[in-house]
Amino acid sequence: MNSNKYLLGIVFFVTTLRVGYAQSPSFSYGFNDCTGEAAGAIVPGLTITGSPQCVCGPNGKSYVLNGIDQTFLAPTLLNNGFTNDFTFDFYFSNSTPTGESHLFYVGTCSNVDSLMRLRHSNDTDEYLFEISGSINNFFPIKFKVDQSKCWHRFTLVKFELEYFLYVDSKFVSKFLARETIVLPKNKGIAFGYNPCPGATGGNFSGNIDEISFLNRASSAQEIVAGDLNLDRIASPPITIFKGESVDLTIGQNCGSIFWAPALSLNRVDSSAVIATPLETTMYTVSTDNGACISRDTVTIYVADKDNLDCSQLLLASAFTPNGDGRNDFYKIDNTFIVEKLDFFEIYARNGSKVWESSDINQGWDGSMSGTLQAAGTYLYRIKYQCNGQSYFATKAFVLIR
Repeated sequence: MNSNKYLLGIVFFVTTLRVGYAQSPSFSYGFNDCTGEAAGAIVPGLTITGSPQCVCGPNGKSYVLNGIDQTFLAPTLLNNGFTNDFTFDFYFSNSTPTGESHLFYVGTCSNVDSLMRLRHSNDTDEYLFEISGSINNFFPIKFKVDQSKCWHRFTLVKFELEYFLYVDSKFVSKFLARETIVLPKNKGIAFGYNPCPGATGGNFSGNIDEISFLNRASSAQEIVAGDLNLDRIASPPITIFKGESVDLTIGQNCGSIFWAPALSLNRVDSSAVIATPLETTMYTVSTDNGACISRDTVTIYVADKDNLDCSQLLLASAFTPNGDGRNDFYKIDNTFIVEKLDFFEIYARNGSKVWESSDINQGWDGSMSGTLQAAGTYLYRIKYQCNGQSYFATKAFVLIR
């Protein structure tokens, strides 16, 4: 198979490898030639069975597994990294989900000791993640994925004895282990199948791509920032004045593209289009990769300069700065009415100022000099110019942790 820019990318950062190989701060499985050979270090490659197709993927190219005889097997030395803090991450896409299928498995096969696996049930359309060190240290987590997306992201983070699960870069669940969960040293991580004799469920049909292992715990902010936004609209909701235009783009995509409604767009079949709506419009983009169709939306708000209500400055009654990428900053929503921001100040209940800015595009992240502020009620004071006149607004709001 021919290489392209990036193929099934697997990056593992490991600092303590004591299994007969030289220690290295990092090494990778780049798959730049659609093989499982390692790049950047002398370590065993990923074993690929069958002849999976090398196709378009999240970051260039990926492999698609047929659900029958095409699988990946990671070398056993990677299991050592799961004993310390880590971030385990990969993308997947179910092409034809039927029955129960295995996305990955590593375990002893005889019981729930030293086990980690992820399965999908087509009957309930649920995914089941399980990790266990023993019967008394066993944690199952069920979740569903957004059906408007073809590609999904699975992220597991360990910090000391706490484990955090994220799906599509959003926090799903966490648990506190009794002790560190140790995976078997002689069993490699099987991707796309369950190697145990007599195991129920079939092999995975679809793509498994961009697998990574980091030898430290990633923060929620880092996970959100690292999302590849596959088939997602990269342009945020925005307010423009009537007669203005705005660029709309989507991230990495692997298929034909169609935007709607077409009337106010310069074209409908490109990853970058220009929208000139005469009224507030929700745009939808569909990406058809043959096996699945992804859909995403964004709303462009249209304001009329001749009918502005300068007194209606919009700020939320509460915000949640938890790093999930949503409502993380307390800021002005309808900035289009502000010609000049004289000041934007936030005060705690004791009267102390915790934040200020004169930049209309800035918002408060819930901290002061790098220290997170407590949940509770705060007060904002704002002075701004609109249509040549000065306005002042003050109101209480709530910070939720």
